[in-house]
Amino acid sequence: MNDINWPLVIATSALGLFAMVFFAYVYQTRLDHQRETKQKLGLEYLLELKSLLAILQNHRGLSTRILWGDKRLEPDLDTYNKNIERRLKSLDHFKHHDFLASRWNTFKEDWAQLHESQDTLTAEENIERHNHIILVFIFFITDVAQQHDIADTYLKKIKASHKNWKQLITLTEWIGQARVLGAGMLNQSHHGRIERIRMSFIHTKLLDYADEINAEANTKTQLEEFVSLLDREFLKNTQSTLTSTAYFNHASRVIESCMRQFDADMYQLRNRIH
Repeated sequence: MNDINWPLVIATSALGLFAMVFFAYVYQTRLDHQRETKQKLGLEYLLELKSLLAILQNHRGLSTRILWGDKRLEPDLDTYNKNIERRLKSLDHFKHHDFLASRWNTFKEDWAQLHESQDTLTAEENIERHNHIILVFIFFITDVAQQHDIADTYLKKIKASHKNWKQLITLTEWIGQARVLGAGMLNQSHHGRIERIRMSFIHTKLLDYADEINAEANTKTQLEEFVSLLDREFLKNTQSTLTSTAYFNHASRVIESCMRQFDADMYQLRNRIH
């Protein structure tokens, strides 16, 4: 019986093990690179979708103010309509996505129906239709993040804020609803019972966000001041000292501050994705 050449066996085994480890490393590196590329693309999408969200929210405010009788804003609304159409075309690649296509198409169909019926709606109907469409759109933004691995589990692993950007998106919508509701109350110089109940509900939501949100000092201060303004001008007082336009612009500045915080969060996440 021939003696076993142990040095050769050990060397061969070591070489085989090294090859296995090497190919596993190469494979994992490739997977990591693909995931990072996917995540970075997802962050770019989120920034684009955030911009469209802001335009939709502004469209709700402008179109409602026109229905209240401020016809001077009609040229601005035309500009927003054209801007929305351009952005819808630039994002229409989502209609080819296996998972995202259904909700994207639903959003587009809802928007087309609203656009066609714009002149026939009452101010209240216009607000409700916009609220529904924007809610669908926010769900879509969340789906995009999920499909591009920008999910809670991964963000926790890299010790990044997995909650803040989602909170900011929802927060801007609560402020947007408070903006159009409050502007309507001021426009009519009337704080009706139903409107006050709605504003009280929104105020409670914003109060919770003011306590929980992890934002820059300036954004947090603006939010806290806005929450106090709602309480003072709409819930405690029966007659506000603000004009509808001044209030609308004030709320818009708070939304813009939250949107800037969202951008900062996205860039921070991008830097954490190697």
